Amino acid sequence: MSTPPPPPYLSAPGPGGPDFGPPGPVSPGGLTPGAAPPKRSPIRFVVIGVVLAAIAAAVVIWVTRSDDGGSAKTLTSKGKAVHTALQGFIDDADFNSDGESDLSRCPLGRLKQLDVLVSDEVDLGDVADADDGGAKVKDSTDVEPQQVQCSQISPSYGSEGDVVAVLYAALLDPERDIDGYLQDVIGTEGESDPTVGDPVAFEGGSIHRACDGNDVIETCYAVWADQGNKVAIELAIAGGASEGDVTKALEAVLPTIIDNLAG
Repeated sequence: MSTPPPPPYLSAPGPGGPDFGPPGPVSPGGLTPGAAPPKRSPIRFVVIGVVLAAIAAAVVIWVTRSDDGGSAKTLTSKGKAVHTALQGFIDDADFNSDGESDLSRCPLGRLKQLDVLVSDEVDLGDVADADDGGAKVKDSTDVEPQQVQCSQISPSYGSEGDVVAVLYAALLDPERDIDGYLQDVIGTEGESDPTVGDPVAFEGGSIHRACDGNDVIETCYAVWADQGNKVAIELAIAGGASEGDVTKALEAVLPTIIDNLAG
């Protein structure tokens, strides 16, 4: 079999390699065949590398926040529905002379269910076995905003070091200074040496905490505030719990309370 001749634009290779034919016209600024290409500035590649690294980092952060269950879509996304629900309870309330209106059930959830969640952080003792202490809507006072409260009290009132009472509450349109609110609430109970901890960020809002300093039965409070939607969820435990305990307990029970109120 004979070998076909090479294409007209490619002659047989010589000592210097294949001959690609005669050079064509050189455009202004172009390269003459055989000339070395111009050197490219490394700055351009550095900039591109930085941009790509930034994009990669942003993707990692977005994925991380989406997977942690708290940052990408926090509980504040349900804050508007919670506000609407609380406003409905307030509007339907028939307040007595004490500014209270009893409810047939706790809108924040079944207390037994809430107690189980809290008990993962605080031993509620026989408080968890107590009957519901009452669910009510409370009108605003000079200190407290309008709210829904659900409470339980130990049937034996416990002994020293035991939890004797638990209060779950949802506040409508609380003041922005939650630390000041806690100090005022504690002040109305006659305690003179309260301790207020630093707020901590949680689920799009912030948790504020304080203890009243009572030497006999100390009550500690934790309040999660959603400032954007003007709602707050409060947990108060009397006896047997520290500020840190109540904070962790609120973190455990908060999603369930929000879901129950938001419907």
